[in-house]
Amino acid sequence: EIAACGAPIPEHQIRIVDDTGREVADRRQGRLQFSGPSATRGYYRNEANTKHLFDGDWLETGDLAYVAGGDVYLTGRIKDIIIRGGRNIYPHEVEAAIGELDGVRQGCVAVFASHATDHAEKLVVVAETRETSAEVHARLRRDIDTTTLDVAGIAPDDVILAPPRAVLKTSSGK
Repeated sequence: EIAACGAPIPEHQIRIVDDTGREVADRRQGRLQFSGPSATRGYYRNEANTKHLFDGDWLETGDLAYVAGGDVYLTGRIKDIIIRGGRNIYPHEVEAAIGELDGVRQGCVAVFASHATDHAEKLVVVAETRETSAEVHARLRRDIDTTTLDVAGIAPDDVILAPPRAVLKTSSGK
């Protein structure tokens, strides 16, 4: 479920654009941009990064979103997406599905891209388990491959089964 964030505040405008910078129709996900009096003028003494922050007069928020009925719906962060084989992979969706597997510690899964020496991105899954037998590990690897393929449309390149507390978390549990 995605909650509505409401309409833009007075004197501010938003738009949702695709990868080419064209505005998209309602209910189409894209990059969220905004303009208005509260927009930053850029990074302090960092002209190079400031250039990447703007698309003309529009500030790039780094968020993915769509608009429906005048309300903005935030769907994720651009940096959170893994693009592999032409597919957009949302790690949190894969992590949640793998966390439901029997033998995997729920909330203790990390899915991320790793850059190999050949510069190709690899899709990596690290899942905590208390299981120790080779037979159960083999089953878990198969289940993780299948689940990742079902959710993301692509199988992981590497699956690492780790002991409890190996997947580090922030103080808020993320």
